Amino acid sequence: MIGMPGDIPDNVILSKGSDNKTPSPVLSDDPYNPSNVDARVKPAYETNPAHDKGSPLYNPKKTPEPADSRVAYEDGAVRGGMGTWYALGKTGYYQYFSDNAGTVHFSGTIPSSKVPPSVLKILGK
Repeated sequence: MIGMPGDIPDNVILSKGSDNKTPSPVLSDDPYNPSNVDARVKPAYETNPAHDKGSPLYNPKKTPEPADSRVAYEDGAVRGGMGTWYALGKTGYYQYFSDNAGTVHFSGTIPSSKVPPSVLKILGK
């Protein structure tokens, strides 16, 4: 019987409440569903000259920006925290940071051990 505790309609996704323990129902098409919010607020990608070997601002201590870093971000980046996104690219896991100016940039290729477990689960790895 619908309306009884434990009865959950098919179009409801359970997510954690603000205390990260209490489940709260979220409709998949709800504009406040976490995945829908992420899709709306994902900043635009901007190339970081510090990672570009052809730039006079290139920093040799930084990982060179892979050719597919923009596509990996735009097609499948997952938010890992405030201002941090991760994507699986051709050369490994890419990390991206917000520049606090409305865009995000590539910040390095990292091992899977540095990717949050919740992000690895979403990326399917």
